[in-house]
Amino acid sequence: MKNILLLLFSPLFLFGQNEENLKLERMMDSAQNPIKYLKGEESPSFVHSSLSGKQYSSSSFKGKITFVNFWFSNCSPCIAEMKSLNELYLQFKDNPDFQFLSFTFDNPQLISKAIEKYNLSFDIISISDPECRRLNFNKGFPTNIIYDRDGKITFMKVGGQANPEKVSEYFQSTVVPVIIEQLKK
Repeated sequence: MKNILLLLFSPLFLFGQNEENLKLERMMDSAQNPIKYLKGEESPSFVHSSLSGKQYSSSSFKGKITFVNFWFSNCSPCIAEMKSLNELYLQFKDNPDFQFLSFTFDNPQLISKAIEKYNLSFDIISISDPECRRLNFNKGFPTNIIYDRDGKITFMKVGGQANPEKVSEYFQSTVVPVIIEQLKK
């Protein structure tokens, strides 16, 4: 039923098939299914330092499986992921073929509060809001991306739930197996 309603109210049905409507439909579809359009894309180029002073760059993606998270403290689905993100980091942090990056546009004081409140073990990189959006392909928050050893997107999830238990189930049933599969390659 949902698909029928989407079809009936799609720009193509209402206005006919032209180039502008095709662009609009692709944009709407890419918001719902970003991996369909971004799989195989490389990370935008960047060099940033974390709050601890460690420097990270897009060039470090080559040869490693890289998990990248984008969040901010006033985003309830972002906060619901914190425990699962920390567990994910702790599960794979000792694997030399894995790296974990966490980006936010929050200021250092808000980040420090989040680190303390959620007992976070992973490094966090504070960058501007426009830079966060550029690096997450302007897909919103939270965004989780897994890059393969060639530095290309192999998995992307945008948005989430505010229920930490459901988030944990999702990470264990979907995210962890993707990382394990990528590490085997």
